[in-house]
Amino acid sequence: MTAYEEIAEALESLSEGTVDLVRLALDRGEDPLRIIDEGIVAGMRTCGDKLAAYEYGVPELLVAGELAQECIKVVRPYLDPERAEAKATVVIATVQGDIHELGKNLVALLLELAGFAVVDLGVDVAPMAVIDKAEEMGAAVIALSSLMVTTMPAQQEVITYLRDTGKRQRFRVIVGGAPTSQAWADSIGADGWAADAQGAVALVETLCGSGEQI
Repeated sequence: MTAYEEIAEALESLSEGTVDLVRLALDRGEDPLRIIDEGIVAGMRTCGDKLAAYEYGVPELLVAGELAQECIKVVRPYLDPERAEAKATVVIATVQGDIHELGKNLVALLLELAGFAVVDLGVDVAPMAVIDKAEEMGAAVIALSSLMVTTMPAQQEVITYLRDTGKRQRFRVIVGGAPTSQAWADSIGADGWAADAQGAVALVETLCGSGEQI
């Protein structure tokens, strides 16, 4: 078993020794990016699969997320700034009126692990606050989470405000959350929808790698 596989397995098992394995791998001169991709990301992907298969619950996923974040902190100083340059910037938020953040936090973490610069605005964020921050940060993608049917219209408001201010073409807007669907995304003119965190990362990868002007 490689050092990367050991890290992935330890993270999948929610082992407190995962961070120590990352430090050991770095001390041995292992590739920091492979530690992230084949170790931390692979472990989180397996945890996500276990959640989907009902083998893990939300508490286990939270523990895995915290471990992954600690591992990233250890690896970050070893990354070559040129090699570690972010693919693109994503501004993510839970929409106005909604205070749920577990799903958003997981998407933000996986996006960061996948190499994106993530600006997390938190919960209950007003539409114009999202747009202003996306402009300020030069974001390529705006990701909007809604966990309640009553707050879904706030996702649409962001897109409407972008259109009204002539800024719609500057950003790709994706939506997600338990009550949302592809049909909802289509109806409000979003650029995409994802059913889960891993799907959101794949969607952002596709949008940012499409070759289209963003």
